[in-house]
Amino acid sequence: MQLKRMISLIRLIVISGILITGTGCSDKSDEDNQAPSDGKVVGQSARSESAAQPEQVSNEISGMEGNADSRIPWNSGGSDMLKKLHLRIWGLTNDDVKNLQEVVSGRRKLTPRISEIWFTANPPRLRVDRFWDQTGPYPRDITEFEGHSWETTTFEDKPFVLYERVIVIGTQETTYTLKKLRTVFNRDGVQGARTEIGAFEKNIRTVKAPTITTALKAGTIEIPVMSPQRCEIWLKLLEDGDRVKLPDRYKQAMAGLQERHTIAGRTAARCVHSTTLESVLRYDFIDLQTAISLEGYLTGWAGPASYRPEWKENYCIYRVVLFDPTPPADDVFDIWKD
Repeated sequence: MQLKRMISLIRLIVISGILITGTGCSDKSDEDNQAPSDGKVVGQSARSESAAQPEQVSNEISGMEGNADSRIPWNSGGSDMLKKLHLRIWGLTNDDVKNLQEVVSGRRKLTPRISEIWFTANPPRLRVDRFWDQTGPYPRDITEFEGHSWETTTFEDKPFVLYERVIVIGTQETTYTLKKLRTVFNRDGVQGARTEIGAFEKNIRTVKAPTITTALKAGTIEIPVMSPQRCEIWLKLLEDGDRVKLPDRYKQAMAGLQERHTIAGRTAARCVHSTTLESVLRYDFIDLQTAISLEGYLTGWAGPASYRPEWKENYCIYRVVLFDPTPPADDVFDIWKD
């Protein structure tokens, strides 16, 4: 009996040892698969890079807040949560940005625009008003209208005039675009008198129901959003490209993430884009809650050496001057309703 008890005891000890060993391997495996405290991508290559420069990485990303990924301070999925939004944006056009060297040198006239955007997700509705600097060459000379009259607004004490209005209800898009209708000479019998008459040309078409992405693209210049996919690409390019090839720019990008700026009443951090991600060198200020860009600047050109625009100061290409996530009034979408 004693021999059997001894054998049973030995078996129990062996089984217990196996269970303890197995549990230890499981914990170790889980630890390897967890994101490190410094927020680096897990895996052998990431651990090797961390081991090579442990102090530098730790210092650069310390103090990040407000996001599950400690490398970035904003909520990269925050824009998807927005169900209503009202934006007012000062900005250039996409063509202005493409030809910024000519703008800076004075060969191309810059025509700033104001875009005002209202959006609701349920029901899906979108309204976009686009205003043109009234001091520009057109439509300054239009003085009379047929149908809807023009509307004006001001920004920094400068007059702007409505030249296009887009209203989307569900899948129906109605666009009103200002056109010069005709010229009337000798008005009221005055010899040589000339009057330019304009009208808003109406066009209706079927489109996809608007989303927050549609709204952010609807101004005269697209407002970038640091979506989860874009963040993943951006972080990978920073770590795999700029960190090794352009260490100064990498440090600048990391330092920008720790900055805090207030734009349109929102708290934002600076995002310095990777040179391999954009054709132009730029930085944007990203809203921490939604990851929507609130203000953007061009700093140079990352294209071929044969064409490298140069300017002494960083050039602002857009600025959000109003950011209101509260529901717009229903009559906002009923304007000019036939």
